[in-house]
This record gives sequence, C-alpha cells and structure tokens, in this order.
Amino acid sequence: MSSGERTELSKLFTEAGSEALVVGLVDLPSDLPSHLGAIETTTIAPFARSQLPTRYRLIILGPDTLAGSDAQKRLVFHNCAGHLVPGGILASATVDDTLEHHATACGFTTIEAERGATFHRWQRSERQTVHDLLSSSRRSLDRITAQQLHGALRAEGIVILDTRTPTDRETHGVIPGSIHTPRTVVEWRCDPASGYTHPAITSFGQVLVVVCNDGYSSSLAAESLQRIGFSRATDLIGGVRGWIESGFSVEAPSDNDDIPPIPEELW
Repeated sequence: MSSGERTELSKLFTEAGSEALVVGLVDLPSDLPSHLGAIETTTIAPFARSQLPTRYRLIILGPDTLAGSDAQKRLVFHNCAGHLVPGGILASATVDDTLEHHATACGFTTIEAERGATFHRWQRSERQTVHDLLSSSRRSLDRITAQQLHGALRAEGIVILDTRTPTDRETHGVIPGSIHTPRTVVEWRCDPASGYTHPAITSFGQVLVVVCNDGYSSSLAAESLQRIGFSRATDLIGGVRGWIESGFSVEAPSDNDDIPPIPEELW
C-alpha cells in the first residue's frame, strides 16, 4: 500500500468517527487513529448475504469484492446500504458504470472525488429507508440462528410461523413442524381477538419464530407480533435459505392446514 493510499484510508476512518467495516481489504495501515471504534475485516462471499448486528458509518470494499456477477454486485450494494447508518459512507477501490448503476439503484449518491483519490465514495441517503425500518424492528428481537432453532425444535410451546408464499414453500420445502401463516395475515392468525387464530397459538407467552425466505420480512413480522402482545416473538436469521445452507432438512408442505378460513369478502 502506497503512502498516499495509507493517508487516504486514515482520513476516511477519521471522518467516520465511529465503527468501520472493511470487506476484503487485507493490507490495512498499522498506524490507524487510536480513537476509532472496532474495524472488522471480512470477505465478500459471506458478506453478500450476512446480517450483522452492527451498523456502521463507513464501509470500505477492497479491490476484489465487486468482481462477481451483476446479481452479486447488486446484492453487495444492497447489503452495504442495510449496514450503514443514514448518511453513512461506502468507499470502493473499484468503480465503473455498472457499479455506479447498482449504487444508484440502492439509494447511494456519488461523492465528488478529490484529486488523486484511490477510493470512490458514495453516501447513503439520510432519509429513513426500508433498511432503517428493518434495523429498528430488530432492536427488540432476540433473533436466533438455524442451529439454535434446530436444537429447540422439540421444545414445548415453540411455534414456527412460515410467512412465505405457497410457491416458495413448494419450491424450497418447509421446516418440519412449521405452520403456514402468510405475511398478509400473520397478525390475524396469531391475535386471539381476530376470530381466526391458528389453533397452535395458545398463549402470549409462547415463543413464536417467524421464518421467510432470507430473514428480512420475518423481522418486520416478528416485531409486529411483539407490538400486539407476543413478547417472545422473534425470527430466524437467514430464513429458510439459511436453514437449508446450514444442512438441516426440509419437507414438502402439507395441504392439511387446520386454520379457520377467512371469508372471501374479508380478503
């Protein structure tokens, strides 16, 4: 790393004034400002789908972290937006028209580069976005991993609520013992005041684990359930995809869904 690059990095870290996330950048300066918070280094493969508990003021992407397919690049920018606080900075050692397109699509705006700058910088929107809504929802959740859920499958009182579409359930399978409560009606299937509660929901003290495809909309649903009284509602990190990638089995969905029907005129 040249002295110019080292100086630029140190300046970026200083401007961030808080924790920074470094993805795939191995050659970090040894003389970083001592007042900085933790600087985490990870690799791009797990980061693209990671759901870290921390949000950052600065994320720096190394030179090889945006070398995948267009879909992978879009996912990286999407995940960076989700892990930055409003107004946070994303810096990349690589930039081209395709990356600019993905950055713009994910709500970033380009920061004019200083002469001789090595890193291209984008700024995340200051407004509240879906990423902030998601982060806010997760503050009250004690989210669980696939390993934790697998270990608790037979625990009394645990109910797994699968909010995915019938198509996704048919395509990817379902977690054994889970019940289908589509996202559009999950609150109605749980709240005893609705008149259409699923028979498995018997107490506000039950542990309700919401699962979706990847563990995003499930967080919003779980927080919604907490707001109506289910204080132990939570969701599965990584969703059903994470469950399968962890090596746990799924089964075909059952057509026998023992739920009081909701009249068509209420749809």
